[in-house]
Amino acid sequence: MMIDSIEESKLEAMSQDDLGLYLDTLVDQALTILKTSSTWPVVEEHPTLTTRQSHTWPPSKPFLQCQSRHVDITYDQICNVIADPSSASKYVDGLLETKSLKTLLTTDTTQAGLYWSRVQSTLTLPRDYVDLVVTRESARSLLVVSQPVDTVRYAKQGHVRGQRLSCDLVCEQGDGVEWTRIKWSSAGGWVPDFWTGWGSGKRLYNDVDDLVDFIRAGV
Repeated sequence: MMIDSIEESKLEAMSQDDLGLYLDTLVDQALTILKTSSTWPVVEEHPTLTTRQSHTWPPSKPFLQCQSRHVDITYDQICNVIADPSSASKYVDGLLETKSLKTLLTTDTTQAGLYWSRVQSTLTLPRDYVDLVVTRESARSLLVVSQPVDTVRYAKQGHVRGQRLSCDLVCEQGDGVEWTRIKWSSAGGWVPDFWTGWGSGKRLYNDVDDLVDFIRAGV
């Protein structure tokens, strides 16, 4: 199980060494849950894409997984998009804006920073999210982890603060690319988690299709 969230004040109090250790722990947890997700019950299957749902969490807060294989787009093309959180608003439906708040760590293999994003969905108030986003690349394998940050800062009038946790793993495999995405989210406010979970499942595989279409279009 992954750490649910982190307080911004705790991140700010960490030395660079302590932050590095914390990020290592977060990455290890993400890799573990990504590995075990292949055993989760299948929800839907398509020719190149499978979605699964965790069976170890309470039904109201399941992790959702989407695993896909691609031969018509390259590892570098996928990574160039998902490694840049600010580009997500160009292809994710309902995501209006994502901006970088601060950079926390930059090394040869790892980048970490705080991001704020704004989402508008049907029948609900606009949502905003503050996330710690970590990217780590090694041997043609890219991991991107997004963790909710607990903070009262960066609030936007008329918006409800939500939470989401996600992991993306992109691996080059022979003549193709495998992309595994895991996500959990809570819209906050009056929206029940089971509704959020149902909607996230639908959006998860749509996000994959939308990203592939975005890459093909060469935008």
